[in-house]
Amino acid sequence: MPAGSDRLLHSGEAAAADAGSITLYLLLSALGALIPAFHFGFQISLFNIPGKTIQAAIGPSVSQELFDLTTSLLPVGGMIGALFLAPWLVNLVGRRAFLLFSSPLFMVGGGLMMVCWWITDSSPAASLSVLVIGRFLCGVGVGGASVVSPMYVSEISPVRFRGAFGSMVQFGVTAGILVVQAIGVALRDQWVWIFAISVGLGVLQALLALVIARSPAFVATRGSRADAVGIVQALHNVSRAEADMVVDGLSSGAAADGEPAPSVWALVRSPVYRFPLLVCVLLQVAQQVSGINAVFFFSAGFFKSAGVDDVTGSLVAAGVNIVATALAVAVVECLGRRALLLASTAGMMFFAAALTVALVMLQSAGTDEGLAIFSIVCVAFYVLFFELGLGPIPWMIGAEIFPERPRATAMSVAAAANWIFTFVVAQSFPAMQKALTAYSFVPFAGCLAALLIFFVLFLPETKDRLPEDVLAGMGIDVRQDPDLVADESLIKRPAFDDVAAASPADVAPSMRADDAESGGAGSGLYFGGS
Repeated sequence: MPAGSDRLLHSGEAAAADAGSITLYLLLSALGALIPAFHFGFQISLFNIPGKTIQAAIGPSVSQELFDLTTSLLPVGGMIGALFLAPWLVNLVGRRAFLLFSSPLFMVGGGLMMVCWWITDSSPAASLSVLVIGRFLCGVGVGGASVVSPMYVSEISPVRFRGAFGSMVQFGVTAGILVVQAIGVALRDQWVWIFAISVGLGVLQALLALVIARSPAFVATRGSRADAVGIVQALHNVSRAEADMVVDGLSSGAAADGEPAPSVWALVRSPVYRFPLLVCVLLQVAQQVSGINAVFFFSAGFFKSAGVDDVTGSLVAAGVNIVATALAVAVVECLGRRALLLASTAGMMFFAAALTVALVMLQSAGTDEGLAIFSIVCVAFYVLFFELGLGPIPWMIGAEIFPERPRATAMSVAAAANWIFTFVVAQSFPAMQKALTAYSFVPFAGCLAALLIFFVLFLPETKDRLPEDVLAGMGIDVRQDPDLVADESLIKRPAFDDVAAASPADVAPSMRADDAESGGAGSGLYFGGS
C-alpha cells in the first residue's frame, strides 16, 4: 500500500477525535436508528418458525414454491428502498425526517399482513395477495433503513466511539432476529400478533423520529452551521470550539447547499470513487454469498433436515448471533475493521467446510446425536464469525470511505447489491439444498475463499483515518476528480505520501496554512460521519 495508508489523525484531528462522551441524548438518538435496524432483523426471520402454519392457513392451493416467493419479496422491496427511496429522500429531507416518513411503510405493511389472518377462511387468494403487498412494503421500509440507519449513527457518534456505535446497528438486526424467533415459538398458532408487532415498531419509529437529533452533517451542509454546532454540543457534551472542529470535519468534501448528490453513473465514472464503490459493493455481496441468510431464512427446515429439533436449532443460532454481535461492539475499536473482517471471512469459510463434513456424515450414518450436536456447534461458530466482521463492518466502511456528498448514493448502491443477493440466496438455496443435499454449503465456502483473497489484497483499514487518506491508501488521489470532491481544501493539501512521511509536528503547520488559505480553522479536516 502507498505510504499514505499509514497516516492517522494528527494535531487538531486527534483532539477532536478524543473529545466527546456518551450522553443520554446520544443514546436516545442512536435508539431511533436502531429501531428500524431491529425491524430489519425482525422481518428477515418473520416467517421462519410460523411459516408452515401461515401457509397451511391460507390453503392447500399455495405451493411451497409460491410461498417461498412471497417471503422473498422482502429483499425485492429492500432493493427498491435502498436504491431509489433512500438516496432521493435522505438527500431531500435529511436522515431524521427519512425515519419519520418511512415509518408508515411498516404500519401499512404490517397492517395488511394482519388482514391476511382475518380473511384466510373467506378468501384464500385475497389473503395471499395482501400478504404479498404487506411483505413488499415492509421490504421497502427496511431497505431504506439499511442505508440510513448506519449512515445516521456514524454521523452522530463521537469519532472514538464510531465503530462501537456502528456495530450497534448490526446488534439491532440480530436482536430483531432473536426476538422474532422467540415470539414465533410462542405465537406460532396466533401469528396475527407477530404482524401486529411490526405495526407497533413502525409507530415507535415515528415517535422516536420526532425527538431524536437531526444529523449535524445534513444540517451543516444544507441548513445552518450554528445549529449543527449546537447539535454536536448536545450529543457529545463538548465545548463550542470542539463542536466547531467536528462540524468542520463533517462538512469536509460536502456539496454546497442545494447542490445535488452525484448520481450512480457519476460514481461509476469517477476515477476517485469507482474502485471504493466496488469494494463497498463486494462487502455487501459477501454478507449474502457467505450463506448467513440461508441459515436465518430457512433455519427451521435446515436443522430439521440435519436431524436437529428445528426450534432448538433456530434459537441457538439466533442467540449466538446476538452474543457475537455484542462481542463485536466491544472489540471493533481495539482490533480495527480490516483485521476483524479478514478473521470473520476465514472463520466462516472454515466452519462452512466443517458443517459440510458433519452433514455428509449425518447423511451416511442417519440419526446420530453426536453428529447432530456437532452440526449445531458448527452453525454456532459460523454465525459467531459472521457477526464479528461480515455482519457489522460492511455497513460501517461505506460511511468511513466516502465523504458526505457521495455517501448516500454509494451506500444505497452497496445496500441494493446486498438486497439483490439476499433475494438470489433466498430463491436459490431451497433448490440448491435439494440438489446438493449435504453439500449445500460448499458454494458458500468457495465464495468466501475468493472474497478472502480479494479482501487481503484490497481492503483498506478505515479506523481513525480520514476518507481522503483511506482513498490514498488504496492508491487513489482525490485531486484526480475535483468535480466530485467539492472541498477545495482537499485539492490544495500537500501530496498524501509527503504528509505520511512527515512528522506530526511538520504536518500541523501545513494544515494550518491550508486552513488559513481556505478561511477557517479545520476546514480541510474530516472526522467521520457525513
